[in-house]
Amino acid sequence: MFDPNKVTLLIKNAGLKSTQARIAVLGLLMQSQHGLNHQELEKRLGENGYQFDRVTLYRTLHHLSEARIIHKLVGIDRSFVFAYIDEAISSEPSPHQTEHPHFICESCATTYCLDQNSYTQARVEIPVGFTLKHSELQLFGICPECH
Repeated sequence: MFDPNKVTLLIKNAGLKSTQARIAVLGLLMQSQHGLNHQELEKRLGENGYQFDRVTLYRTLHHLSEARIIHKLVGIDRSFVFAYIDEAISSEPSPHQTEHPHFICESCATTYCLDQNSYTQARVEIPVGFTLKHSELQLFGICPECH
């Protein structure tokens, strides 16, 4: 179970209103060991006694993502996958920090955040006039659970 006070503080520190949906979604993502898509989130929220309509869930994910509390990336099935960005409340190194690689299992479609120290960041020269806002590294293969 997650600490609702910690989650509420994180949401408020990001400049967002602390709603039941935001607390529940963020708490669930904080507990997860891997990224979750919309369908997985909806299922797990239901299992924990929360019922939100799809529009509320989409808006909640959008606002948390825009506030950089969670990040979203495209999963193997082209649906968005969401994961908690741990650096928002911790100065300790974590595999859930903003710039890090992801491993996506081609068998079960699970998205795993990898330790940012497990790779050397690629150097790409950005042409004059372009502004890089973020980058994303995705690795595809088979996870240990599916071997």
